[in-house]
Amino acid sequence: MIRMVRIEGIIDRHRRRVYLSLPVIFKGKAVMINFVVDTGAFSTSLGFSDAEKLSGMNVTELPKYERQVIGVGGNVDTRYIEGNVQILAPNGEILMAYDKITTVVPRVKSGGKKIDIRDPRI
Repeated sequence: MIRMVRIEGIIDRHRRRVYLSLPVIFKGKAVMINFVVDTGAFSTSLGFSDAEKLSGMNVTELPKYERQVIGVGGNVDTRYIEGNVQILAPNGEILMAYDKITTVVPRVKSGGKKIDIRDPRI
């Protein structure tokens, strides 16, 4: 049986993306996360800053993902959060539940300059 859940999103016509803001729960902690809808994606993953907020850990301290993940620029350093991760609908219904959800350690070319990857200009 297919259940229908109404979720409002934001269409960014400039970037040609659809965003959904949904609560995610891990170890009793709820964090609002803006998801980008990617109809061609094989799985759900979190941005590194969202993974850090949810897990309370620096993304480089998370365990390495055992499978190779390839992005637009080639292989990426992929980590994961392990445990019961739940993505909720606005009405509180569980949309998805994961035992393991991935994230990527950002790789930034700095030309030898010291940079902060959390700087919003990066």
